Amino acid sequence: MNTEFKDIDKRYDLFWLGMKYEKENNFQQAIETYLLYSEALAFENRFIPHIWISGLYDKLHQPSQSIYHLEQYVKGYIEWKASIEYKDFSKEKVGKLYKEIGKRYVVINELENAIHAFELALSYDKNVSVKKLIDNAKNKLNGKH
Repeated sequence: MNTEFKDIDKRYDLFWLGMKYEKENNFQQAIETYLLYSEALAFENRFIPHIWISGLYDKLHQPSQSIYHLEQYVKGYIEWKASIEYKDFSKEKVGKLYKEIGKRYVVINELENAIHAFELALSYDKNVSVKKLIDNAKNKLNGKH
């Protein structure tokens, strides 16, 4: 068996093992398995499992870890789309993801990070509705809220 098929088998096994752990509500083991799966993927695709990992950290009530992995997903998505000059690059998708990251930062009271994420959302999608969220975060940061 050549190396390429072994790599495919490894990725396949890790993916389904992660799914198995997730179904068993063994979220920590699923996270560890998805991280291994990520490392087994081609470099430009390693960001993909981070969206799943983010969701698992949500289930474990670990918001900082969830945010970190959501950010990893967004950064990887942007790099991947830029590297292949993908025609269907969705600035709206990136804007929505950064808006979600900003909202999560507000929940854990990291207002400077929230404002930064909201501003990134606007830089990708001028129509994303974050202006009021930015104002609220700035007011709260300045003790006006």
